[in-house]
Parts: sequence; structure tokens; C-alpha cells
Amino acid sequence: MEVFHGIDLNDSFILDWSFENNCLCFELEANVWPVSKYYAEPKLSEYTCYRKAIFQFTNAVSVSGFALMSQLCRTRVGALS
Repeated sequence: MEVFHGIDLNDSFILDWSFENNCLCFELEANVWPVSKYYAEPKLSEYTCYRKAIFQFTNAVSVSGFALMSQLCRTRVGALS
């Protein structure tokens, strides 16, 4: 899919997710490569470009296999269990 050209989901981070009104949404910090139209120069402290993104699955009927972010408890700053 062209929209994912230059997006490395293996080196991206899920910041949040939700399932509302038949829409499963993932908020990401996505790794974007120079070949992508979404690329920008990396911050000085980063070796690659990371950009905020939303990955949506519309018209989803149900979701199973993982807890929603709101159901998880934090064990320490930045860590979820």
C-alpha cells in the first residue's frame, strides 16, 4: 500500500489505542524513512525521523485478543502491564 511506503512499523511505538463507534484506532510514534512523503529531518537526539500518526480500522465489528489501554495499569512511569 502506497500510504505505508517508507514507514517502518517494526520500529514504531504504540502510544494509545481505542475502540469506539466501530473504529479501532492506534496512535503511533511512527518511524518514517526518507523515501516517504511524510519524512522530516530527525531531531538532534534521534537517529531517524519519528512522526505522530493514527492507524485506523473503520467498520470493525468487534475486537478481541488485547485489553484496551484504559484497562491496563501502569507499573512504573512509561511502562504498562
